[in-house]
Formats: sequence, C-alpha cells, structure tokens
Amino acid sequence: MRETGRRAGCGLFGLDPDRLRMGLVGASGAGFSLVELLIALVIIVAIVLVASGVFQPLLAEQQKEVLKANLRLIRQALLDFYNDHGRYPYEGQDDFGNVVTFLDSQTSELVQGVHSGKGQYPTRQRRYLLSIPVDPTLAEETSRAAGWKLVFGDTSLSNKALPQVRAVVNVKSLNPDYQDL
Repeated sequence: MRETGRRAGCGLFGLDPDRLRMGLVGASGAGFSLVELLIALVIIVAIVLVASGVFQPLLAEQQKEVLKANLRLIRQALLDFYNDHGRYPYEGQDDFGNVVTFLDSQTSELVQGVHSGKGQYPTRQRRYLLSIPVDPTLAEETSRAAGWKLVFGDTSLSNKALPQVRAVVNVKSLNPDYQDL
C-alpha cells in the first residue's frame, strides 16, 4: 500500500514524526514543558553564579598586577624625561606657551615629546610612552584613561615664567583601594 500525504523524515522541521513521539519531546508532544525549561534555567543560573564567584578574585588580582605594571611604566617615563630634560613634564603650558596636558595622549609631553617652539616639535624627538596607560581597576571605561591622580612637585620644579603651570612628578591610582601603590 501507498502512504498518502506523508513521507519518511518529513515531519516537523524535517524530523521523523515517529522519533518525535518516542520521547524526544515533552509529555505534551509539542516540546518541552514549562517546568522542564525552568529547571534547566535554574541549573544554568546556578552554574554561572558559582563560576563568577570563582573568577572574580582572579580578575581583581590580575587588574591589580596590570595597575602595578602601568604605574611602573609611567614612573619610569617620568624618570627618563627628567634625566633627559632636567625637569619633569608640565601640566598646563610649556615654556613656549603650548598647551600640555599630562593625561591627554595628544598633548602630553611623555607621549608627544617636548616642543621646540610654538606649535613645533624638533625633527628628532623622543617619545617616552606610546599613549597614557589606563587604570584597569576603575569600573567605567570613560574614567580609566583619566584614572590617575597627578602628584605635583614644589614650585622650584615648575615653570618659573608661568607659576600656574605645574610639573608632574608622580602618579597614583584614583581607586581608593590602590592609592598606596
């Protein structure tokens, strides 16, 4: 005899209807029951909560190590800058009136080098950093780049012609948990 209107393997989504009836679906025959889905969801949530509790301390420890490395990098750049120029980088204006902002990679003397005149750089300039590193321990991405507390030197280290311009001698994290690093 010939089957009418039904071919083998052509049921719902191309699956064999007999296999669907043999237990590959829930008791109603149309899919998983709500209780089965809720149990699976509870198990997945429990696994995620356990995993996040395990990895959170590891993440914090790694962020602290990156913070230490970034602080070492900036402090070494400050020392190299001082050894080359006999002064620390300025925050405000340099001797030629150029705007220099320590935390801005576009105008920082550690990143762009020292100006040789108004709006000019020497043909061969030394750059101490490729960019200002971020503080990975701060929560928001927008505050990470500016996440450093600048420590200014006394006025003898600052620009004598412009007393409002200060020399940056050190940096610290804005995160209260890591300000002693």
